[in-house]
Amino acid sequence: MKTTTNKSHSQHNTDRRKITAISNGLVEKITDLLSYFEIEYEVFDNRVTFACPVHGGDNPTAVSIFTTGDSIIGNWQCFTHHCEDEYKQDILGFLQGVLSSTTEEDVTFGQTIKFACDFLESSFDNLEGYENNIVTFTELANKVFEKKIEHREGISREEIRSRIQIPSPYYISRGFLSKTLEKFDVGLCETPNKPMSNRVVVPVYDNNHQYMIGCVGRVTSPNINPKWLNSKGFNSGASLYNYWHAKDHILESSTAILVEGQGDVWKLDESGIYNVVGMFGCSLSEQQRLILEKSGALKLVVMTDSDEAGRLARDKIAKQCERMYNIQFVDLPQKDVGDMSVEEINDHIKPQLGI
Repeated sequence: MKTTTNKSHSQHNTDRRKITAISNGLVEKITDLLSYFEIEYEVFDNRVTFACPVHGGDNPTAVSIFTTGDSIIGNWQCFTHHCEDEYKQDILGFLQGVLSSTTEEDVTFGQTIKFACDFLESSFDNLEGYENNIVTFTELANKVFEKKIEHREGISREEIRSRIQIPSPYYISRGFLSKTLEKFDVGLCETPNKPMSNRVVVPVYDNNHQYMIGCVGRVTSPNINPKWLNSKGFNSGASLYNYWHAKDHILESSTAILVEGQGDVWKLDESGIYNVVGMFGCSLSEQQRLILEKSGALKLVVMTDSDEAGRLARDKIAKQCERMYNIQFVDLPQKDVGDMSVEEINDHIKPQLGI
């Protein structure tokens, strides 16, 4: 009997240490966590502030999560509705509140821990007492993703086309075809005093290709910074570029081709390869991985740039996706696909794809 009691006490201490480690991990990645839920935030020396995602307020300083201070690190406070009173006051309570609010379901503490572990890519190791409450990260994350898409609003495709000069002269000078830029609605914003003024606008559409959910703007002059600019509120990590065009081709072929940038997508499209989506960079976010998971793809062709960043991206994507797909890596004769000609793609890329 004594042995059982000691074991139970030991297990309890072990569980507390694991939960503390999970909480500390979430604090260290707090900005990544907020970005995952598309929460705009401001960082201060000892805290991060933002509008409350639990009760849905719009006061940008309503919530603080404290990132320093031994006694308060990881604690959160909603100064308008005191939402921390409904959930635990630590960061896991905050996460439980956000998950419950976003999915519109009563997410349990065990589900929250599982979500946190998988978000941090750490081991769950069967914390005692929470096993029966576990759902997979994919199940819960899918619900979060679907609700975000459900509530997302955008500008109609017709309206955005009327606001910019299509096709973009800049990208025509880079060797892209006018019909390609017309297909992807790539044009110059000439309206003065706008965030995208004098930038080439690359719209990002919903899955039905009806509404623009965001855009990225590229400078055409070396005197303007930054080189790339996301539209306000647009989280590129929550979308795959060109999914609206590619989804039917992915489903038909059971293969998704993953590239870094928009130019890579356009050049492959000009070469007659249509099951292509872009990551807006060289990393695959969890939201993007979920989109791929729902696409019907069984094979994933990874075509990142041939530089060091691209090679590191290949290794990370392989670890993220090796259990889900048959993965193929394509060797590029140049740094990236977007700089290749159609003839070079026909000679070097298509044979590797078996086309």
